[in-house]
Amino acid sequence: MGSADDRALLKRYYAKSNPYSALSMEDNYGLLMFYCTSFMKDCIYFLEDFDTVIIASNENSVITCYDVFGSGDHALLDVVSRVAEHQISTVVFGFTPIANTTFNSLVLMEEDTTLFVLKGKDNLFVNNQMMFPLLSHA
Repeated sequence: MGSADDRALLKRYYAKSNPYSALSMEDNYGLLMFYCTSFMKDCIYFLEDFDTVIIASNENSVITCYDVFGSGDHALLDVVSRVAEHQISTVVFGFTPIANTTFNSLVLMEEDTTLFVLKGKDNLFVNNQMMFPLLSHA
């Protein structure tokens, strides 16, 4: 992420949004760049043959897939598998995958976080198992 070309590539794919997410954030490119140019700078992968950029980290037997930007022409499992190390047995998503993803099981894990919703506005989280995308946390 040290080169202008790499940052421009990420920005182009960010504009395509995350086709695998049930809830995508808009207009938070600055926050994304905060993550991607600092402590997550080694977690960004460009999969040219998938027309996709994935932000993920491998640790022990777990891969955390923070976000995926691209065309959505391939199965999410195939995209994640391309950057997963061989010993990976668990995928943790930093976003809520859309309902038609094919995994053995999906578990929504909650953290001790707070979200403010304006009174009188729709709260998508009340009746849906959704999470605020991790890379959208300020």
